[in-house]
Amino acid sequence: MELKNRETSGFNPDETKTVSWTPSEDSYTAIRARYPRPVQLEVFNIPLEKFSFYPLSQLARATLRYESEVYAMLEKCASAGTVPDMAFVSGGNRVLIADTVPENLWFIGDVHGDLLALLAAVDYIDNYPAETAPVIVFLGDACDRVNWGYETLLTIFHYIITRPGRVLFLAGNHDIELFYNKRYDVFYPGVIPADFCEWLNLNIGKKPELSYFGQWLIGVMARMPHVLFLPDGTFAAHGGVPHIDLQRTIHSVMDLDTINARQDFTWARFSPDEAHCDPNRRHKDIALGYRDFDAFCELAEEILEQPVLRMIHGHEHPVRQWYDYPRYREHPIVTINSHRMVIPGAELTDIAVARHRAGGAPEIHVLDLTVPASYVN
Repeated sequence: MELKNRETSGFNPDETKTVSWTPSEDSYTAIRARYPRPVQLEVFNIPLEKFSFYPLSQLARATLRYESEVYAMLEKCASAGTVPDMAFVSGGNRVLIADTVPENLWFIGDVHGDLLALLAAVDYIDNYPAETAPVIVFLGDACDRVNWGYETLLTIFHYIITRPGRVLFLAGNHDIELFYNKRYDVFYPGVIPADFCEWLNLNIGKKPELSYFGQWLIGVMARMPHVLFLPDGTFAAHGGVPHIDLQRTIHSVMDLDTINARQDFTWARFSPDEAHCDPNRRHKDIALGYRDFDAFCELAEEILEQPVLRMIHGHEHPVRQWYDYPRYREHPIVTINSHRMVIPGAELTDIAVARHRAGGAPEIHVLDLTVPASYVN
């Protein structure tokens, strides 16, 4: 069915345009009745007092001991056109379809250069009571916003190296939007804020090897996986999913790994209220409605021949550090954010991580770092 957009005249610029073929609520509910309603999320609030007063400069200096191993790994992967040994990865596929779900599986949201939050999150996960070692999925956006992007990247790659097969990094929009001009030996961004890009350019003069680090990083991030499907119906990505204009072109798993599909997996967002949103391709961060998302889940389920029921992602930065999209009833979405934010007039030092629960919504663990505001940046 060809989609026809409504006339744009009369729309407020801030309103979301919809498409004209919206089915009735009664027919839609009848078609989708076989899917259960989402259960209430379990949310745990945990203070992490051991991280209260760690001097960030000391923590940052400690990560520099990872430079040689990380540089060697990035150079090897960039030269071979591969990615590191990570959980769920098989060959060069950027669409990962897992056969099994690890017993102790965790998700970490956007870290955005917050080194202390990263260390606290991994320490909490490592010490959580479990019979097996944790498997951690990072939901992208390792750098920008907080001023320790380089050290955060070194640390994440150190985890990938020292925990083979137990760490997965899914690419986010900030990870893939770094570019390099060889003629002038300068990096430039495709996204704002771009703190890490600016840091690279400012420090290449006194540390020339950063030029190679940045170039290797670009090559490796371009091949990083962008979506993970688990056999119990949960799937993970940084951003959204391919919008309705792309869904008509998706007939196989390979069609989920096109340039356009990858852009939506890393850039697209979800409207919390709209049923349908017009895919405005003048912008990368297009919005999807809950029925657009339902349509993708149905399509992916048919292609993958396994349940596609719920999603966990990053990309958004909700005030309470997680969000569960109440209108997304047939196919729930959970957002988590794992870097600290400061809002004028209030201090937010919590971060959120999530623990996978088989066949249901993940557990949300909100970690209170209780760090003074002077430590945040």
